[in-house]
Amino acid sequence: MEPQPEKEYLLFRNRIRRFVERLQRDESKMYRDLGITTPIRWMRVLHVLDEAQRPLGITEIAIRLDRTHPDIHQITIQLGKEGLIRSYIDTNDQRRRLVTISSQGEELINQLMPIWDATEEATSQWVFEQAPEFMIYLNALEDSLSRRSYYHRILDKIKEKAADNIVISPFQKYPDREPLILNFFNEWQKSFHPVAKLEASLSTIRTTIFNRSAEVFFAHSNGECVGLCVLQRLSYDILQLLFIYVLPSARRRHVGRLLTQASIDYAKDIGCKIIIAHIHRILVPVDQLLRQHNFEQSRHLNKNYIPFENLPHTMVLKLKR
Repeated sequence: MEPQPEKEYLLFRNRIRRFVERLQRDESKMYRDLGITTPIRWMRVLHVLDEAQRPLGITEIAIRLDRTHPDIHQITIQLGKEGLIRSYIDTNDQRRRLVTISSQGEELINQLMPIWDATEEATSQWVFEQAPEFMIYLNALEDSLSRRSYYHRILDKIKEKAADNIVISPFQKYPDREPLILNFFNEWQKSFHPVAKLEASLSTIRTTIFNRSAEVFFAHSNGECVGLCVLQRLSYDILQLLFIYVLPSARRRHVGRLLTQASIDYAKDIGCKIIIAHIHRILVPVDQLLRQHNFEQSRHLNKNYIPFENLPHTMVLKLKR
């Protein structure tokens, strides 16, 4: 039964695995029919050594074959036991073992070379006739994994789906949740140092909001507040990100990213040109979050906007119109 079109990408890994296994079965059958019992994984090491035409270290072989060092180490031990390779300590580095083909290994390679040539020619002809652009697409996929791994691509989608359940709302929608601001701040202070000036600013935030000089954004998931950020306008051009916090249970769900983006959008809406945030270098997650949104550390801000005590570093984002 043919897979449904919309399901094909879900079967991608299985299809690739079956495709490779089919090639490997035919390759193994060919060697068996020709009376060659040397494992294919050994042949690949011999082929690398033959192409190099010089002794190679285990690490270099592993890199060329995209295998692990322990894996290649075990194969070379087995090849050595069969007398197909010789190994010795590098005179320039006593920690390094070099490997080279033995005379017995050369005899096997001479036997294998016509088969390798035929395999190369048959593969090239087959791919050229049936899918001439296959290698272009394969290279493109491999290169893309070098830039961002398959693991991170899947993790991104998991986070995106989790973020779909997050709703960002301004203070005016949930004014009754004002106590959460100091509650979250007190939770944050348990793992940091007291910041009295910041606490004082947060204590009077409702008044500041009514004076249109501040805003609070709440992040909700299934009706529960899981994070918030507090903003205060310092001047016509400058908005300060006073405080941002996400409950531990809601982290790694893009809550901080959504709150930061809401802050940036708000700053643009009210005509600010700069957002500043005071942090400490031990607040690594916050530092990373801000840098992901193009904040940079600055020491050249107006002296009227000096950092809070215990928060000595100022991060700045210059907004583009």
